[in-house]
Amino acid sequence: MNVSELTQLPENARNTLISEGITILNPPQELAVNAGLLDGKNMIVFAPTASGKTFVAELAMLNIILNLRKKAVYIVPLKALGSEKYEEFKARYAPLGIKVGVSMGDYDSEDLWLSSQDLIIVTSEKLDSLMRHYIPWIHDVGLVVVDEIHLLNDISRGPTLEITITRMRDTISRKANARENAAIGQKTNALQTAISGQKTLFQMLGLSATISNAEELAGWLGAELVQSDYRPIPLKKGVYFGGCISYGSENEQVNQKHDDDVSDMIEHALAKDRQVLVFVNSRKSAEAQAEKLGDVAKKYADISISKTMARDAIGALSTPTKQCKRLGLCLAQGTAFHHAGLVPKQRKLIEDSFKSKSLKVICATPTLAMGVNLPSSVVIIKDMLRYAEGYGMRPIPVLEYQQMAGRAGRPKYDKEGFAIAVARTENDIEHIFDNYINADTEKIFSKLALEPVLRMHLLSLIATGHIHTEGQLTRFMEKTFYAHQYSDLTELKAKMKRMLQLLSDYGLIEIDGAGGLNNGANGSQNQKPNQKNTLNALFMTADNFVKSSTLNSISSSNSGDKPKELKATPLGIRVAEMYIDPETANLIVESLKNAHSKKLNELSFLHLISNALELYPQLRVLKKDEDLIDGALTDFQDCFIVPEKLFDYESQASTVKTALMFNAWMNEKGEDALLEEYNIAPGELHVKRDTADWLLYAVDEIARIVGIAGMHKEISDLRIRLKHGVKRELLPLVALKGIGRMRARKLFNAGLKSAKDVRECEAGALEKIVGKKTAESLKANLCESL
Repeated sequence: MNVSELTQLPENARNTLISEGITILNPPQELAVNAGLLDGKNMIVFAPTASGKTFVAELAMLNIILNLRKKAVYIVPLKALGSEKYEEFKARYAPLGIKVGVSMGDYDSEDLWLSSQDLIIVTSEKLDSLMRHYIPWIHDVGLVVVDEIHLLNDISRGPTLEITITRMRDTISRKANARENAAIGQKTNALQTAISGQKTLFQMLGLSATISNAEELAGWLGAELVQSDYRPIPLKKGVYFGGCISYGSENEQVNQKHDDDVSDMIEHALAKDRQVLVFVNSRKSAEAQAEKLGDVAKKYADISISKTMARDAIGALSTPTKQCKRLGLCLAQGTAFHHAGLVPKQRKLIEDSFKSKSLKVICATPTLAMGVNLPSSVVIIKDMLRYAEGYGMRPIPVLEYQQMAGRAGRPKYDKEGFAIAVARTENDIEHIFDNYINADTEKIFSKLALEPVLRMHLLSLIATGHIHTEGQLTRFMEKTFYAHQYSDLTELKAKMKRMLQLLSDYGLIEIDGAGGLNNGANGSQNQKPNQKNTLNALFMTADNFVKSSTLNSISSSNSGDKPKELKATPLGIRVAEMYIDPETANLIVESLKNAHSKKLNELSFLHLISNALELYPQLRVLKKDEDLIDGALTDFQDCFIVPEKLFDYESQASTVKTALMFNAWMNEKGEDALLEEYNIAPGELHVKRDTADWLLYAVDEIARIVGIAGMHKEISDLRIRLKHGVKRELLPLVALKGIGRMRARKLFNAGLKSAKDVRECEAGALEKIVGKKTAESLKANLCESL
């Protein structure tokens, strides 16, 4: 089918696509159009990586935005992917007058500016948080696209995605029903218009790699199912062992001239001018493997380009860490490692260099497979096992293997892609073929019944007024994927009952008028489950939990009882808006109540937030840390405000180490020193620092709501210090535009301790301290502020 034949789309839209070189629909795209994509039908498209699924979404978005004048929401699994889609869609569709917006941070914001955007790109968590703030434009949404919809199966993120999808459908269908009811009694054509347009009032589109129970997911959404095994670049999947790659029906010999399998395969690929992605199971392995492959890759690298990449990677931080230098060493030899420990500048440098073919080899953790679009000629999957704490080495899922393998084959460059798994023994060859290459992917299961996520979403539904009674809550849950999979909701209802009581005990909701802050003096808040064991069990046993057909039932209230009224307290509403776990909210409330009997200092608050579930996993405690931890527990025990009844003693050492790490950062320890002393990489530090700031903000807000005064200034200063990594004495200086921790310290050491000092300093003297450009900017900004 030609794009010119898509007469449902405006002519200018078709012309834009054709000008981009998109003239013919590929098989899955044509299947989607023929199945009613442009007629507003709900649809799930299952097809391999790089098969053009995103373009199916683009066609639907053009239809909804240009023809129906409604908004489209595009849900992405990762921020990096969201940024990529934003740049791509903006460049392509801005000429059509389509306004593209992206919002993926700050969970306590309404982002009212989004109301003027036509295409809105968000993560599921961000969309969930927006819906907690009563966003008015939600009723203008005509299409929701869920990229990687199989992530419903993800233990940590699946429930949020499931609730968000359910809530979007429920919210918009309520509005549609209201419009239809309003039309009754008016002219017949008004009612007919409402009914005939029902299928296009709201459209769901899910995109995914193939899963085993695709029909079940499509059934939940009332969606047309489009399945295709089409790939624009054919993919050969094989297993390497002992100098031979077996593709099943044929073999390919590899010259064994190095001391490890991956080096042999890298040389084999680079000699044929092929780029390679190597997937390993840990950050440490990614770095070690990239370093090891340098001896091979440097023979095929452009040395001048490699040195430039190395310099840029090392210069990503003002003071390079050992990790920066190690990355620079790898890049200088034509390889790189890619994982969450890198800062964004470094990750972007690596991705852009690989896309431009300046970089030939990347060693990465599996998160790269579900992130940015980074195809490669060859994919090598070195590790088919991954370590799980408390469980040892466990096989990776088939779906994960397929996502990694799907990265093989670069459109426009390759005639075929190669995905090669490495067998450790000869017996593993058959095992990999049977259990991965020729195997069906796992079924996906709802993870909604897991209590840690259930309590958070129950509070949100109540706090936003989406539900007001237990009966409404049950009816809402009957619309979820969980309910579609498990017709018996007895277990879920029992869990909801316990969670509602917990929320009441914590003073977050009232049940038939009972509850609130004074209700939290006893009951379930006096017990804090072992956080580490709870989360380990959560992540490792969830699949068995949801698949079990013999779940223990806990009897619920008599069906004849009157449905109880549910109402959020002011504290509950604010907790829901701030997007924090009710357990964390209770931890903060109880700790603040306990603060009056303690010697408050910065560690009091750092230790408090380090106990929060949002900062899990806390820093891992090593043997060498024992003296540091023991000393802190002795020296600062009188400062810790977390009540003993809420202590998680098993993870106490980890929370203390995490608090000490934040304290070291705020006392101007460099990123390299933190990597050495606390084993935290710069990228991970930045993520934890942002989470800590969010939690400190929550502490400040909760203190205000519960009436605990005198903490705002201390917490505000702490947040600024945490952001910049400075001692208290530098606060006046980092408040100046363009001044970070390094320049602030230089100014202070030169005797300039305030904005007044800087303003009165002679220009020449200031230039010697911070450089000419910064000095001129400082002077200009300070003059404007007079």
